[in-house]
Amino acid sequence: MNKFKSTRLLTILFMSVAICLGAASIPNDTVIAKFGGQQLTFENLNNRINKIPAMYRQKYSTPEGKIKLLDMLVTEELFYLEALELNIDQDTKMLERVENQKSNYLSQEFRKRIGKDFEVDESVLREYYNNNQPEFPGLTFEEAKSRVNAKIYAEKQKEYIDNFIENKKAEYELKINFAIVDSLDLETLELPEEFADADLFTTNNEQIKMTAKDFVKYLQTLKDDNRFRSRDNKELSNFVEKLAENRLLYHLALESGMDKEEAIAKEIDQIKRNLILRTIYNQEIVEKIDLSDEAAKKYYDEHIDEFSSKATRKIQQFVYSDEKKAKENYKKVKKLMKKGNDEEIDKIVEETTIKPGKKGVLSYIYKNDIIPGLGKDKIYSAKVWKQNPKKLSKVFQDSKGNYVFFRILEDNPSKAEVFEDIITKVKSKMRKNLSKEMFEDMNKRLAEKYNVEKFPDRLIVKLEPKEYFDNAEVAQKGKRYDDAIYYYDQIVKLYPDTNDAYKALFMKAFLLSEELNKKDEAVEIFQQVLDYPEGELHDSAKFMIDELTGKETSIKFED
Repeated sequence: MNKFKSTRLLTILFMSVAICLGAASIPNDTVIAKFGGQQLTFENLNNRINKIPAMYRQKYSTPEGKIKLLDMLVTEELFYLEALELNIDQDTKMLERVENQKSNYLSQEFRKRIGKDFEVDESVLREYYNNNQPEFPGLTFEEAKSRVNAKIYAEKQKEYIDNFIENKKAEYELKINFAIVDSLDLETLELPEEFADADLFTTNNEQIKMTAKDFVKYLQTLKDDNRFRSRDNKELSNFVEKLAENRLLYHLALESGMDKEEAIAKEIDQIKRNLILRTIYNQEIVEKIDLSDEAAKKYYDEHIDEFSSKATRKIQQFVYSDEKKAKENYKKVKKLMKKGNDEEIDKIVEETTIKPGKKGVLSYIYKNDIIPGLGKDKIYSAKVWKQNPKKLSKVFQDSKGNYVFFRILEDNPSKAEVFEDIITKVKSKMRKNLSKEMFEDMNKRLAEKYNVEKFPDRLIVKLEPKEYFDNAEVAQKGKRYDDAIYYYDQIVKLYPDTNDAYKALFMKAFLLSEELNKKDEAVEIFQQVLDYPEGELHDSAKFMIDELTGKETSIKFED
């Protein structure tokens, strides 16, 4: 195999280093989906891609990724339309959540702006330089100035922001009644009667003030959203200090008109949209799942395999390259098994077989078509699991062409976990699987209701074969093998029965076998290469098929 890679493959990997992502482009106003009297354009899709964090953006920048993103965007729009029809956007609790998140977002943005134009005074920089000269050996202050600034900027900026906030707290006379926090029952979120009408925050500004009742209502909203994490009243006190600070900054943000700025307003609209989508998902899917003990037991019984250990078998195999020799020793082993003479059987393995290691014992064989040390072998695996544990198997050929028979040493059936011991685990898996099924069902129902039409072909610009090969090479260098295979598939699809399709098929098969370890699939694709009129890759394809199936090959390559 090494010789093959070092010689023949040098002529197979024919793609140039030049990167060409396609001369043609898709107009922004291209309609890529229609539904419910609305439409999505290519511009909508690109805008969403640009909002994806850079480290994940590449995943959705390929044609295949864009098609996946189109499906996601359409699903999102369908759920949003349904939410509006159900008046979820007017739901009181949902609007409270919007207000809470809007407050958090604006307070964080305002905090950033406080320190946005902050600069460390040169006298502070010089003082640090003078007190820490060993950190800047041989450098004058002017030479070390940028390094000093980098070291202390974050700390000094935080001090500046904190001082600004403390001054504002004093200006607004903002104080916290921690007695309310200490008295709150964290399990029930109930207040003692004496604090029923008290203020949690006292201040000279009514917009910043928060009553104890409003605070409890706020905590309940967080609890409903599974965002309430406080384990004790001390942690809750820290949370309340942060909340008071956020309410102050939120007021300052509104006072400055920040919420009216176009970019900020768009983010607030997106916050509301996201909460509407989360609410309809919870309301129409999560909350409709019956998680009672009775329902969980039914799910457990119907999916018992998911909560059971995997069945395994241990065997002793007898492997021969010669069929006659295999059958001769088969008879000997069969007689020895009747006598219970394991010692002599072990000698036969060690003295006559071509795989005597560990006395031919293979442990932990699962029902997954894999034989340890051999790899994928559906026939061998099926024989192991159909074999009577008390009898010797017949002689057969494994995937490498060797003649094999075996006996079963251990039979370990699957064993189910006790329901009462794993009821939490059952409910968790039940919620996950049922919510996925219900989501898919609802998505299909809404697609019919809103007459969805999607046009994924409009996301694909037909390139020249060389451009696809170049893109595939770039993907391979980045170890994005699925993307590379996508480009090869495009060549086969758009330029069938050509020499380019012939080469693309070979490269696809090669990636499947060498990079993705999908050897069976690779063999099928290499076989398709051989279906083309004989060309320069035929010998290579035959060689690969022989290598992957364990056959002796007569194909030779020149150095």
